[in-house]
Amino acid sequence: MRRPRVVLLVTAALCLTLTGCGGGDGDGDADAVKQARKGVPVPSPSGSYEIPKPAGKPPGDAARPDEQILYDLQERVVAAAGVPAKTKAECEGGVITGTVDQTVTCGITYEGLVVRYEVDIEGGTPTFNWTAVAESSVLTAEGVGLAYWAKRGDDAAELRCDRMPEKKLVKLGRDTGYRCYRKSKDTWVSDAVVLADGKITFRSAEAE
Repeated sequence: MRRPRVVLLVTAALCLTLTGCGGGDGDGDADAVKQARKGVPVPSPSGSYEIPKPAGKPPGDAARPDEQILYDLQERVVAAAGVPAKTKAECEGGVITGTVDQTVTCGITYEGLVVRYEVDIEGGTPTFNWTAVAESSVLTAEGVGLAYWAKRGDDAAELRCDRMPEKKLVKLGRDTGYRCYRKSKDTWVSDAVVLADGKITFRSAEAE
């Protein structure tokens, strides 16, 4: 049986100006109306929002330690991407037994993009503990739109987001440089898109 301890990668919030982002021309977020017009409408989802899971059945407590760890890491990557996709997972650094202290590097491949985790294992019997940290994860335009609608769709008259790549690796815990916009009455408000490990988050752009 595993007892994972999730360690969040804490990084300073940095504003990155990326090619193709709404703020890339120097306008920033001072004029949210102008910026929102550069984005694209967020379509209404066909059903209720659910955080996606990796393909396949989750391993039970009796599964091998490596199976348990790799499934958990795949869960994080797929959830951060926001849309389901076939993933590949493997670790380097020796056979994971869960009985001895060990550090390994594990790679989760999502649609050709590889997210690398450094996994520290504290061995034990019958249980073991482990933590995993990644610097980057997968952002998808579709996933951001779905997550934004789930968060703001009920209290906004209109939602828009910057044009984003279909998928790309971005730093965790940092401002991606992309914005989503929500219209409440006649006012537009912009939110910065920030990926956490296993989650799509939105922060007030004014605070970035």
